[in-house]
Amino acid sequence: MLDNTVCLKIDARYRRITPLTTNPVRLALAILWLTPTQLHAGEVVDSTTAPSSREQPGHPESAPLSFPRRPSTPPTLTTHLPHLLQVRASVYSGGTPVGRQGFAALQRLGVRTIVSVDGAKPRIDLATQFGLRYIHIPIGYDGITDSQKSTLGAVFTRCRPPYYFHCHHGKHRGPAALAAALCTAGTMTLAQANDYLQLAGVSRGYQGLWNAVADASKRPPLPTAQPLIPMTSVSTMVAAMAAIDPIYDNLKLLKKNNWQAAPDQPDVTSAHQSLMLLELLKELPRTIAADQFKKPLFLTALSATTDHAARLQRELRKSDWASASKSFEKIRLSCVDCHADFRN
Repeated sequence: MLDNTVCLKIDARYRRITPLTTNPVRLALAILWLTPTQLHAGEVVDSTTAPSSREQPGHPESAPLSFPRRPSTPPTLTTHLPHLLQVRASVYSGGTPVGRQGFAALQRLGVRTIVSVDGAKPRIDLATQFGLRYIHIPIGYDGITDSQKSTLGAVFTRCRPPYYFHCHHGKHRGPAALAAALCTAGTMTLAQANDYLQLAGVSRGYQGLWNAVADASKRPPLPTAQPLIPMTSVSTMVAAMAAIDPIYDNLKLLKKNNWQAAPDQPDVTSAHQSLMLLELLKELPRTIAADQFKKPLFLTALSATTDHAARLQRELRKSDWASASKSFEKIRLSCVDCHADFRN
């Protein structure tokens, strides 16, 4: 067997190879000697950090100095895979794949397993067409439960690499879930996780996501992982309202206190609660299943309420308490009208 170090210098940090021979036959044989993983996506990966096989499950490798990063890929890939990041040689994160082109792009990257943490129904049909396995572990913006961390971490031992983790936009829940999974697997430190979350653009407003990653980095005992299935039950309106109700109640109390956090609940801030309300309202049209809530009249009312919530969030960030109170009153009236028309 020809030793590739005789003919090629592999620089894993800067992702390049340097020929050490001018003999075309020896050079060609050396290139053929490299494993498919080393030439994955047109890049050279140091054999000491690459997975031993792209066909077998296993813990993801520890990151060389160049990860995480925005991969050097054709524009067509990033167009259909929003906010694409390469976090390990065999691990990517991004937004929901856009149409058939998105799943074709994942196939070109060599991805075998897709993990969605979004609440929307995964396109299992398209994934199947491109030979990809879908795993659905939906999480919220408020954090990641221990059960979810355990199940996310199990992806690396039960599923075939490479992996693609995604939420809707690929900026908040997806990166946080992947970081928590890598920390749970013991292959990412908290410092590395924080660097990755910052690169991905995870908002500090989603403190629950940051806290979940920090907790995962401590590697506490976790419950047994849940089965890895392609789709969990789609959120219902009842579940959505159950998530919104406590946030709405917190905002009512904050309003009574001139939008200041109570001394006994310093972490319940108006900025965070208003952001959580806005995100839940924005997610509703994509996640509700019942046909009665897909009607134009309901969607119009929901859109108006979402606009009020967006205005409330902006005003609270500017410390415009008077305007924020007016916007919250509009939200309250919108909820009353919506309940009268569609719930009561």
